[in-house]
Amino acid sequence: MEKGLEYLHTAVITAPEQDIATRGNAVQLLARGYLKAGQLKQFERFMAQAEELAGQLMGEGIMQGQYGLKSVYEEYAKSYALRGDMQKALEYIWKAQRVPAYDKHWEIVLKTTTAMALVRGGEVHDGVDLAVECVELCRQFGTIRLLERIYSVQSHLERLRRNIGQSSGTLREALDGPSEY
Repeated sequence: MEKGLEYLHTAVITAPEQDIATRGNAVQLLARGYLKAGQLKQFERFMAQAEELAGQLMGEGIMQGQYGLKSVYEEYAKSYALRGDMQKALEYIWKAQRVPAYDKHWEIVLKTTTAMALVRGGEVHDGVDLAVECVELCRQFGTIRLLERIYSVQSHLERLRRNIGQSSGTLREALDGPSEY
């Protein structure tokens, strides 16, 4: 993890000063690295920088939807969804939806992010319903890479099921145990 963060710092430092999209994208990747390392303050610090840089981009400066305010807001949303902070995730999804252009690709990206946020935030039924819709959209429009998000939702649900089963078993054993005091 340390080596990866070191490389990402180098990418930020060596990105051309005048190429805002490249610098911003590198900063956003660095923020993602800090989130994966469990360093939320550093994640938020670098995401704020990525957001500031993205706000400076206009027209041709946006790398065909790969980096800009929409991608920064979606990164915030996805990151907060993974942490189980559904409210913050949904706030950033709302922000991303209001940044032009909103095409089918971004619709699917934000729907998969919303499904993640709902399930990890405890709204399991609504999240699963949306995840099922996302599977169909991903297959229909060829955004197969986004299915990884839905697989992560499935994995999360499986972990929850195992944990609930173990907890239920522990409680059942306690209740079925000796009744005399």
